[in-house]
Amino acid sequence: MTEQGPDEEFMPGNLAGALRVGETVHRRTGAWTPAVHALLAFLEEQGFEGAPRLLGRDDDGQEILSFVAGDTYTDAQLAAVPEHAVLSTSVLLRRLHDVTEPFAHHSGIHWAHPAATDGPALVVCHNDVAPRNTVYRAGMAVAFIDWDLARPEVRTWDLAHLVWQFCPLDDAEGCRGYGFAEPPDRIGRLAALVDAYGPTAQERAGFFPLLVSRVRTTREGILALAAAGRPEFTHLVRMGVIEGLDRQLRWILDAEEPIRAAVSRRR
Repeated sequence: MTEQGPDEEFMPGNLAGALRVGETVHRRTGAWTPAVHALLAFLEEQGFEGAPRLLGRDDDGQEILSFVAGDTYTDAQLAAVPEHAVLSTSVLLRRLHDVTEPFAHHSGIHWAHPAATDGPALVVCHNDVAPRNTVYRAGMAVAFIDWDLARPEVRTWDLAHLVWQFCPLDDAEGCRGYGFAEPPDRIGRLAALVDAYGPTAQERAGFFPLLVSRVRTTREGILALAAAGRPEFTHLVRMGVIEGLDRQLRWILDAEEPIRAAVSRRR
């Protein structure tokens, strides 16, 4: 667990290089910034507390966001996240999607990241929900941070990423990298997370192929950005992230039958 600390420090686990200054966070901007700023302003207007507030820009042109107090976890600390906290993440995600449904169809927003799914873009997805990007207080998820990848997608695109990261959907070797001495009940956690979100019967029926697509899209995206010379993504490739994604994808495909059964109906 990472307790957010001193008045001025680089925030852990953030490829964008966020710097905390007092009760604010300063982060670099990019092509995604105008759409994300419009989204954050909309969430504030709607009274959604699960995101930082946009406060402006500093003298270097970086965005200034409110600091969200609480605890975050690195990927390697997933085993330390209490079970009820894991489930509360899915509940917070559902609240986000419900709030952003009208904003996803806003004609005046140019999204830097195009939608990856073929269906109608029903909500705005965070697109990177994971322990490192979720803030917890008193064992409950209270906010998502690092919104750079946000974009309109179908709801289950985000839910697929959440269950992939929080179960985790990985083999025994991979689970040890998340801090588990022995693999947790991954299928049971997946079923509980899906139920906590509450997808429709149609969304449940299409969940497995979308989950596979979600992992493959992440893999292809990292390789494409690394090939384009983005240093944070070339670093991920050097660190063996692609091999890890290939391992996770094999585990998911091998577990197709139990995953489909776990998602098929609410318990």
